[in-house]
Amino acid sequence: MYCFYQKLINTAIRIFHLFWFLPKRAGRVAAHLQTGIENISKLTSPRDAGFWSLELLILILDTAGIAEVYETAADFLKWNSRIADPRERQIMREVFGGSLQENRILLDQRAFLGPQQRPLVYVSFFTVNSWGKFSDDTFVHELVHVWQYQKHGAVYILRALRAQKSRRGYDYGGVEMLKKMKARNKNLEVFNFEQRAEIVQDYFRLKNNLPPKRGAATAADLPVYEWFARSVRK
Repeated sequence: MYCFYQKLINTAIRIFHLFWFLPKRAGRVAAHLQTGIENISKLTSPRDAGFWSLELLILILDTAGIAEVYETAADFLKWNSRIADPRERQIMREVFGGSLQENRILLDQRAFLGPQQRPLVYVSFFTVNSWGKFSDDTFVHELVHVWQYQKHGAVYILRALRAQKSRRGYDYGGVEMLKKMKARNKNLEVFNFEQRAEIVQDYFRLKNNLPPKRGAATAADLPVYEWFARSVRK
């Protein structure tokens, strides 16, 4: 548990970020509108049109600071939440370089809704939620979702949920698929939001002499994974 003073500092950081990133968030709304107008012919099905409209609503709420409001309320209600410790920050830097906003990331290892009922670790904006401890490579997977929030805004939630329900789900095809995509000069963006997290998670596992979750890659395949993992360092 970290002190009340630290929670006040985190609130001040959120307020600063709300205004600092306001132009970027407003730009996402404008870009989403423009994309919808340019591709209106492709939004023919109610499902696609509904998905586009829901993303627009989420981006507008994100611009209005819904994440900052939610996380501030949760931070003061969840007294067990804490900032990342030095070892966890080292993992962040090992995989993400300096691309993560480390001072925004919190861990709640007593999250009552979801993780207490079943084995589950999930991210709500900058907070990693669980019930008890979890492995370092799972931490890396969830940090990819934090990075996705920084890059894409709150629509990462909808896109990750959609990825979970897709035919391939988390399965990115193993190292053989990565080799094919690398040969075509593709990067992490060619995969869905959950596959991206799995790829970086397997990169971390291989780098730390652990077998990957997906496929049968070996340490000799590490450069292939590094090709894709470098995307999250930007």
